[in-house]
Amino acid sequence: MKHGKRPTVRQRKFLQQMGLNSDNWFVSQDNNSVMIIIHRYTGTVREIKKI
Repeated sequence: MKHGKRPTVRQRKFLQQMGLNSDNWFVSQDNNSVMIIIHRYTGTVREIKKI
């Protein structure tokens, strides 16, 4: 799996809308249909589907 990167401003706003603290997440993959994020401390991987 790819290493995560810090989210951009647009990605941070999206994460906050989803109820997540954007300071705790790295973005591994982001495209039109899905965003894959990795928790900064626990390494938990989450897949968020975009509508």
